[in-house]
Amino acid sequence: MDKFKFEEIIIPERTYAVFETDKQRMPVPEYFDIRKQIAAEWLSNEEYRMINAPELAVYHWGIVGGYADRTIEIRIPIEKK
Repeated sequence: MDKFKFEEIIIPERTYAVFETDKQRMPVPEYFDIRKQIAAEWLSNEEYRMINAPELAVYHWGIVGGYADRTIEIRIPIEKK
């Protein structure tokens, strides 16, 4: 992994709301739709707000189980208002 020259970062412990695409061969278009829905509906409620912390996208992209089982998790850092 040294050849990729990844930078290691420490992400402080936070509360995250986790959303996931359906399992499918190419969930990227659905990812964008879900992200828009999160901003328009979920984050506009009165109970939670997004905080200044890393938003994460976790790609479950392996070959094990087949390409049809790919998903993307969207993790939004939140806190109660």
